[in-house]
Amino acid sequence: SFMPILSGVGCVFSCSFCYNTMQKSRRSNRSIKDMLNEIKFLQDNYGINLFGIVDELFLDNKDRVKEFIEEKRKMGLKFKWDTTAHINFLENEAHYSDEFLTEMKNEGLILFGLGVESGSPEQIKRYRKHITVDNVLKVAKRMDRLQIPTSYLFMIGAPYETYDDMIASVRLAYKVKAISPKYAVLWNMTLFRPVPNVELYVDALKLGYVEKKSLEDFQAAPEFVGYVNTDDLPYLQQLTEKIKNIIYYMRMIKAIFDSNNKILISFFRSKMMVKLMTTKTIISVVGAITKRIFENDLFDKYVSQALFKRSL
Repeated sequence: SFMPILSGVGCVFSCSFCYNTMQKSRRSNRSIKDMLNEIKFLQDNYGINLFGIVDELFLDNKDRVKEFIEEKRKMGLKFKWDTTAHINFLENEAHYSDEFLTEMKNEGLILFGLGVESGSPEQIKRYRKHITVDNVLKVAKRMDRLQIPTSYLFMIGAPYETYDDMIASVRLAYKVKAISPKYAVLWNMTLFRPVPNVELYVDALKLGYVEKKSLEDFQAAPEFVGYVNTDDLPYLQQLTEKIKNIIYYMRMIKAIFDSNNKILISFFRSKMMVKLMTTKTIISVVGAITKRIFENDLFDKYVSQALFKRSL
């Protein structure tokens, strides 16, 4: 069983889409001892052994993370945990050495969650992420070397984002997965959520977004993670079908790196010319074709949306 838990609130960064900018880059932490006592209570009384430290930025203070590891060990607590991080913290060994990251893994860490948001340098600047595409690729290589599962989160649909910007995100997602097929985790794209009173919210209003007045105005969006759909963002109307393409491309990336993917194997076996191919050969052929598609930006020309819409 899983339980999210907070060690603190706030973030030292000021991304243009995030509600934390309203707190002016402030962070407020509870004591590590208090958090671990809560975890012990949940273990003892409810048998929970998997925790998600859902702070916006648990890794912002290395000394505090060290305290967490040391106190956890002193209290004899055994549990698995995941948490969020920032690309810059994991790229630079001056922030977190290989030895310390390995120690975190040995003390139950099972996943880092990273907000990449975009593969477009222009869009990354608009988001004020203070990272580069090269930073992301370096982290992917490092996490693969250390064998630490890491999720890379992407967002589409922000004001002024173009289809080329979105394709750049797909391209980066593919590169990350190619670098670390076993340890890089990709989720479906998140659609931009207009959070009141932040910079990109104001831009969304200028482009036709209608401010929501009550909780009833918010509804689940089945194709996206969040409470909005493309219909809520008028400036995306001409891109709706292309945004669906992006979703399928992301699903395709996840599928092609799954060596046991039955859908792709069945599809290729159903064609007369490959019925006698071994599974290993099919996977090799699929990999070669897909590498050409993704590395040469031939998405719209060669990828069948209908196939992946039906099967994935």
